[in-house]
Amino acid sequence: FPSHDSSGQNVFRARSRSHKKKVILVADHYVPQPDQDAGSRTIYQIVNLLMEKGCQTILWPHNLLYDPVYTPLFQKRGVFVLYDWEKTPEFFLWLKNHHPEISGFFLSRPRVAAELLPKIKKISNKKIFYYGHDIHYHQKEQEPLAGETKDEKRREISELKELEIGLWKKVDTVFYPNSNEVKIVRQSCKNHRSQVHAKLLPGFAFDRFHDQAAEDLPQRKGLLVVAGFRHPPNREGVLWFVEKVWPLLQVRHPGLNLFIVGSNPPQEILELASGIIEVKGWVSDEKLKEYLTRCRVSVAPLLRGAGMKGKVAEALAWGIPVVTTRIGAQGLEDYPDVVPARDEPPEMADEIS
Repeated sequence: FPSHDSSGQNVFRARSRSHKKKVILVADHYVPQPDQDAGSRTIYQIVNLLMEKGCQTILWPHNLLYDPVYTPLFQKRGVFVLYDWEKTPEFFLWLKNHHPEISGFFLSRPRVAAELLPKIKKISNKKIFYYGHDIHYHQKEQEPLAGETKDEKRREISELKELEIGLWKKVDTVFYPNSNEVKIVRQSCKNHRSQVHAKLLPGFAFDRFHDQAAEDLPQRKGLLVVAGFRHPPNREGVLWFVEKVWPLLQVRHPGLNLFIVGSNPPQEILELASGIIEVKGWVSDEKLKEYLTRCRVSVAPLLRGAGMKGKVAEALAWGIPVVTTRIGAQGLEDYPDVVPARDEPPEMADEIS
């Protein structure tokens, strides 16, 4: 069997029978959890696209932890997932043994990418792609002070900016899901007299769109908010909506129901529950589809953040009307009639009504 690798060598190729396939290493901070947060869903879709294009994919979760729910999900798709920090060598040592087999690297998350990038460049000349879920220093600029001084915040923004611009200048191609972010990347590197290959890569892809809402929208009831609460802007936005917009809607539509769906709701979100507000926490994709097919309007009340919002894209794919803020409409600014953006509570209440 001359085409077989010798025992213990190129295990991921042997296991997947991928001798003639391009091998792409995808790095993330942990094994993506696609039904928990938008960033994970994006990486999951990217991995699926690579597999559909005939690539063998290796997933390097930077914490090297086995996730009993999500690691098998990727393995069933044919992805070789590296895990177990006690047995898997440090990244450079692992790469030193396997880099001849790898055709390219797809990195995400700035701090993960910044740690892996010099190790890759030291030993490999294969192409490196970086996917920025959003521009982190730009997001930090929007955040209120949180137990820090103004000077401390300025220093953190400066450090993040230096980190991200440094990444953009060193990789072969930079991808962002928002055309405005692509422009920022190009302009920032131009200001630093550096060339950068920045391209738009939509963070969400759907193999079908649903038109059920066009038939039964008048019969639907209730508002839907989808939010992964690990992301602080989601928590802040929901609290703002319930405090500022919800009372206006209750005057106009007594008995209107609000369904808040999303993983890891903190206590202050759980305490919003009442006879007309249901806080559901995490739900499966199938259960989420039920809400998307029975609610009248999806609301994305974001006050800060960056990048295209998965909750907005998914609602549009299901044909449900969406009302959001200017932050929530990022990446969709060219479609104000489809995604109305209202930042003031009375205006948002008018649009929902």
